[in-house]
Amino acid sequence: GYLMPIRPPEFISVVDITFGRSEPTFRTLMTLGFDIADSFTKLHDLGMCYRDINFGNFFYHPKTGEVRIADTDNVDVNMKPGGILGTPGFMAPEVGRGQMLPNSMTDRFSMAVLFFGLFVMGHPLKGRRESELPYDKDDPFGTQRLCCIDPVFVYDPQNDSNRPVSGIHDVMMSYWPIFPESLQGLFTESFTKGLNDPESRVMDKEWRREMSTLRDSIFDCPKCESQNFFNLNRVKRKQSLDACWSCGEVPELPPRMRLTGPHGVNLVVISRGARLYSHHLESDAYNFSTVQGEIVDGLLGLGLGLKNLTSKTWSVTSLDGTTMQIPGGAVLTLTDGCKVQFGRAEAEFKL
Repeated sequence: GYLMPIRPPEFISVVDITFGRSEPTFRTLMTLGFDIADSFTKLHDLGMCYRDINFGNFFYHPKTGEVRIADTDNVDVNMKPGGILGTPGFMAPEVGRGQMLPNSMTDRFSMAVLFFGLFVMGHPLKGRRESELPYDKDDPFGTQRLCCIDPVFVYDPQNDSNRPVSGIHDVMMSYWPIFPESLQGLFTESFTKGLNDPESRVMDKEWRREMSTLRDSIFDCPKCESQNFFNLNRVKRKQSLDACWSCGEVPELPPRMRLTGPHGVNLVVISRGARLYSHHLESDAYNFSTVQGEIVDGLLGLGLGLKNLTSKTWSVTSLDGTTMQIPGGAVLTLTDGCKVQFGRAEAEFKL
């Protein structure tokens, strides 16, 4: 038979995030989100479903964001009848109404609720309407009515009847604008079209791609050093970046690299602690198990550098045409316009 491994003590419940007992960095939070989305991508590809996604079943490493998923005895064949329907507040509306058994599409709804709770620190269907419901002893917290019978997304662009209320949902209202419109769009899709049309729900692979992209977009505010997300869509529209959520300063464009590799063109913002993996430099998409490069201080403490953590030698061409080789273990002090040939990928740096 199967013996479930014991959870390592360094992994703590994600419930600690929702209660403010643990405050992960955005880089850690995006890694957590990626690991969850990647795990369910693999599970659903096997024709299985989890059935009961909720805060209590996920544990993470507070420094790395690595995730451990508990209660895997919930896992079953997609659409197979069983006694586990899910947790109120996380169940897809059709399951809560008794119209559908748990399946991969209802898992995707529950995963969106989980992400909203961990990132935005609120419930996507509990806003103003929560305080307007008359008391019902059979539904004392209004969860059945708000989440299953008549659900409305708190940030539905076409329906403002359930907006967050100042003085009640202040935390949710402060976190929502921090995230770029790409992530806001996935939540909106999940909780508008995806409320009643399971086929319109955001797929696991879409969440996985978004978490990977957002982790590559993090930079430190030059004024207060708080982590922010680089909003590429605003740059494309020739708008200034969003103001820093912490100090209100509108930052200049951060240092970044345009990475051309096996998976097309990607943008990676350059900030201390940012890393390049096999996912970036090789053909192994979404493989983040091996670090191949890391942003560090430049030589002699000058600016930022890129440390070669592979056994390969990188070729570098500076803006004036000068070339050099960066062997494994060495640090390249980055300069504006320099290009690095990694092998299967090439990056151009904009400082």
